[in-house]
Amino acid sequence: MKLARLRAALDAVAGALFVFLFLLFLVEVFFRYVLDSPISWSIELIMVSFILMMFWTLTFSVPLRRHVAFTVVRDLLPPGGRRVFALAVNAVCVLILAVSLPGVVSIALYERREGTAILRIPLIVTYGAFAVFVAAYVIRLVISVISLLGRNWRAEVPET
Repeated sequence: MKLARLRAALDAVAGALFVFLFLLFLVEVFFRYVLDSPISWSIELIMVSFILMMFWTLTFSVPLRRHVAFTVVRDLLPPGGRRVFALAVNAVCVLILAVSLPGVVSIALYERREGTAILRIPLIVTYGAFAVFVAAYVIRLVISVISLLGRNWRAEVPET
């Protein structure tokens, strides 16, 4: 029950980010095309909001089996082969992302000194969002690997 509430709250944040992004877009369109007086800050805020929404949604709302994947090879395999394939791919991704995480965090911390051109939003907001995404994705992939090694591995393997 608590997990369902947590998922609902995480999805609500993703939805709120999307609504905020859409409203900003409407404001930009209104000022640019109705009032013929473009505002510069809205485009910058739209870009930052889009980045945050994308990372948040991919990190917390979209199940791993729904992520975009190159499936030509995987779909040719029987279920057991898809399991082995998923284990191998997930393990390699965990390794690559875990090794890259310190560098991502380092860049995010370095970029805290800089801000966006118009609103001066610290760049650590976007780079930090990416660092959180990488860390959370590593955790999700580790959980997936553990699930693939368990009895209910079929629930983890995408069907063709």
